Amino acid sequence: HASFMAEKLGFGVVDAVIKAVDDSGYSKQSAQKVMIQSTNSSTLVKFKQLAKYNLVYKIDEVVKDAAPSSLADIKKFADAASVSIKSVYPESSNFLINQTNPLVKSLQSAGLPVYVYLLMNEFFSQPYDFFSDATSQINALVHKGGEGGGVDGLITDFPGTAHRYKLNSCRNMGDKTPYYMLPPQRGGLVGVIQDKAALPPAMAPEPVLTVSDVAEPPLPPVSNTTAPAPSHAPVEVSVSIPITAAVLVLCASLLI
Repeated sequence: HASFMAEKLGFGVVDAVIKAVDDSGYSKQSAQKVMIQSTNSSTLVKFKQLAKYNLVYKIDEVVKDAAPSSLADIKKFADAASVSIKSVYPESSNFLINQTNPLVKSLQSAGLPVYVYLLMNEFFSQPYDFFSDATSQINALVHKGGEGGGVDGLITDFPGTAHRYKLNSCRNMGDKTPYYMLPPQRGGLVGVIQDKAALPPAMAPEPVLTVSDVAEPPLPPVSNTTAPAPSHAPVEVSVSIPITAAVLVLCASLLI
């Protein structure tokens, strides 16, 4: 965390990031938007004081909604928010459950664009309801209305997959959207399981993001802490070899 590194290690993360962005030339262009994300509100407050970049507050826990007081606090230092996929599509044992969280709408109503993290292509990273398909998951997350997630953007390990989805001409057809472009029904797949013993466990209700989850004390100033000099005292090293390993080595040498 930035506060720990500033106070204990004498390293200013915020200053280092700003310098890296400046040195790379991103601060001198407008073609690409620079967005800085952090789970720590104190870090984003410091960025807001020193630079003019789009700041994204990462909600790093699964929540179903955000209290009005927490939304007001986030707006003081962030331009957008990012939420986990499970906060948008609650799931249990990789099955979507029949629950729609108001979190995305609450953030957007407060004027905060919502980005969802972290998308991957690996088939086991999507709930079964998305047919273990990354494109189907993207389609559901960005779909507005109905069963859709309605997010404003994606944070993904595979931008090529997201770019390919943007080229789909069926995305903005309104009432004429093909059936296969509609998001899956929440809890639809688990609803067809006949054997109750095979049902995933019931999930505990997710909490609501409160102002105490967001508020943090200001970042401490960067200390003058210096790393201790390395010790030149002799170091004793003891190595123990299990008897089974010794026998295996002996057998291998005999076979050779």
